[in-house]
Amino acid sequence: ASFEFTQPIQLRFNELMTGAKTDIAVKIFGEDPALLHDLAEDAARLIRQVEGAGDVKVEQTEGLPQLIVRFDRQKLAQYGLDIETLNQIVRAAYAGEKAGVIFENERKFDLVLRLQRSS
Repeated sequence: ASFEFTQPIQLRFNELMTGAKTDIAVKIFGEDPALLHDLAEDAARLIRQVEGAGDVKVEQTEGLPQLIVRFDRQKLAQYGLDIETLNQIVRAAYAGEKAGVIFENERKFDLVLRLQRSS
């Protein structure tokens, strides 16, 4: 048998790089959360059968909320609009748009404007 000891700072660094809090992680990606959960449980069941495997857990992470915009290209053309401009407007509304720079002593900060959630 072989053993490996890791330092807490190394574990934290690995977590920052991979998103996993352990030395070994299996990540499963896809669109259907129910199917992903079933696949993860199947994988965990198989891994638990491996001699020496311990503390096998299934963790489901939530993705970031997404806004999907489907443009009607004919209507855009009818009004003289283009997708790049509309994407910039949508991005500014939700994520914000850099409007300038603020200087405070030796530090510099971006001034970002965005719509209020109630807008």
